Amino acid sequence: MSNILKIAALLALVIISWNLLSKKSFDEGLIAYRSGDYETAYDIFIDEAESGNVNAAYNVGYMYKNSLAVDQDYAQAIKWFKEAGDGGHAVAQNELGQMAKNGEGMPVDYDEAMSWFLKSADQGYFGAQFNIGQMFYQGTGVEQSYEQALSWYILAAGQGMTAAQRSLGVMYKLGQGTVPSNLYSFMWLYIAKERGDGPAAEFLESYSKDMDVDTVTQAITLANQWIANHPA
Repeated sequence: MSNILKIAALLALVIISWNLLSKKSFDEGLIAYRSGDYETAYDIFIDEAESGNVNAAYNVGYMYKNSLAVDQDYAQAIKWFKEAGDGGHAVAQNELGQMAKNGEGMPVDYDEAMSWFLKSADQGYFGAQFNIGQMFYQGTGVEQSYEQALSWYILAAGQGMTAAQRSLGVMYKLGQGTVPSNLYSFMWLYIAKERGDGPAAEFLESYSKDMDVDTVTQAITLANQWIANHPA
């Protein structure tokens, strides 16, 4: 190899090494984001997203949706959420479902929303499970079904989602999709309240007025057992 070729090869190696050393990692983007340095975080995430990092693509979409370091742009949010969602990112899939349901950056499309929610829920994401439950509870884009709503809320509640736990408390009290049960109503509301859900505490205060002491005691015992088996 001639000296010229050796020098060219050495320069190329130096340039590649410099690029690798100077490139900031996804983790550095997270550190910048958590410290409130959204501009640095965005620069890192967009670079990572363009290289195929689905987590970075989700973060870019989130920043466009919520005006963090960039102007709010639903079209860009949808673009990057789809990059992440098509790559199997469950939270991005849920975001796309919410945007389709709410008509953010696209016409309202309940079928599209349910499609994305189901993809996310199939991966076990509690947020999507709850959103599907809401659609069935309200009859939004689907035939209204308390039974289906209850089933999806149970999945989300089992993962610790307090909004789903509270919803179960109300449904068991009213007998929606199931036989009425003061025991399970109080149990789920107590769990949600213990995890910091304010509205659940208000329901508990109201519902407990027509409950006997033995039922309340048993419900609290069951709730504490559940909490012990499901650390926050």
